Amino acid sequence: MSGATPLPERPFSTTMNPNDLVMVTRGWRRLNRRRGELIRMKIEQGLNQGECSELENLQRLADLRAQLVDSFGGDWSKVARFWRELNRRRLELIDRESSGEGRGQQETDELENLQRLAGLRRGLISPLPWHILDALENLIKQGK
Repeated sequence: MSGATPLPERPFSTTMNPNDLVMVTRGWRRLNRRRGELIRMKIEQGLNQGECSELENLQRLADLRAQLVDSFGGDWSKVARFWRELNRRRLELIDRESSGEGRGQQETDELENLQRLAGLRRGLISPLPWHILDALENLIKQGK
């Protein structure tokens, strides 16, 4: 049944919080490029303490991404469909409230979590303003 929502074939071996889920899916290209830069810097010149911490976190996310893809049988397209299904469920819960059906506490909590995920995803795929990017670059250069 090709239209069915893909579900992980096996459970994650670690707990993945919603922020991590967003980072290892929608924000991955940007994060992995930065991870590559830090690895090159580590080999060529070494890293300061902040860069070491950043690389450790990015490596943790790389490991989580590998577990995520592995849990879907190595099929990244299933992970993408899983994201679409999460958004479909979010819209369904919003529509339920608009139509006057209401929601129980469990569905209210579920919608809150899905709304947070949608906001995180939007933040990752929308570009940051230049002044924020410049400020982040300056902090990195200063080793903070």
